[in-house]
Amino acid sequence: MKGLLQERGIKFGTNHNLEELYQSLKKHEDLYTPKLLKAIKNQVYNSDSFIPFFEVNQLKPKDFYIAFKYPVSSKGKIFKYHMIRGKEQESLQVYQKIQVEIDELIGLLVEWNPRKKQN
Repeated sequence: MKGLLQERGIKFGTNHNLEELYQSLKKHEDLYTPKLLKAIKNQVYNSDSFIPFFEVNQLKPKDFYIAFKYPVSSKGKIFKYHMIRGKEQESLQVYQKIQVEIDELIGLLVEWNPRKKQN
């Protein structure tokens, strides 16, 4: 999302808050295709597979970056990962779905690419 904002010269903060970044894109929705925005929105707000992780750790999807980069919160709370680890087939299906969605997102980004239109 930061790359999409940067590509259009839109300023954004230094945080990793996915919801705020998406809202920045949404503010400038005329610069992006509806399909692209919808695909990004689905990734930001539809994190069903990770809901147990967020609930146990009292987090929101916006905290995704922090929770997976650091094992401990800024307040010293140790994150619990047991609900998203060791699920074999269930996890495999989640990550396969994510891979399909990434492939779709890549296609939408290529389709949207403003540099391609300049050539």
